Amino acid sequence: MPFVMSSETTNSWIFLAVAMASGKSPPTLNDIIGAADGINHAIPTHKELQSAFDWLTQQGLILKEGKKYRITDKELVLYGEADAKSKRIFGLWDYLKGRFSDLNSLQKQ
Repeated sequence: MPFVMSSETTNSWIFLAVAMASGKSPPTLNDIIGAADGINHAIPTHKELQSAFDWLTQQGLILKEGKKYRITDKELVLYGEADAKSKRIFGLWDYLKGRFSDLNSLQKQ
């Protein structure tokens, strides 16, 4: 049986990939996929990318501009919070998963 990641795990993985791939200019899809592979040693599926992009856009964390994705000020703040908690990639990822789980819980109330 294949491993299935929770939505929080997938969303935080792609969030982290977008943040890490964002240098001086907005990253392309290929840039984001490359960063995601570097983080998790796996290529995100089309479904994982689409659902994460949809959720991150709805949360105001990323914006799509043509064929590129731009991080918002809100994402920069959240990434900064995660970075302050841990300098290691899995520490960042765990922190973001928790924050996204909290966001999802608040929205269901």
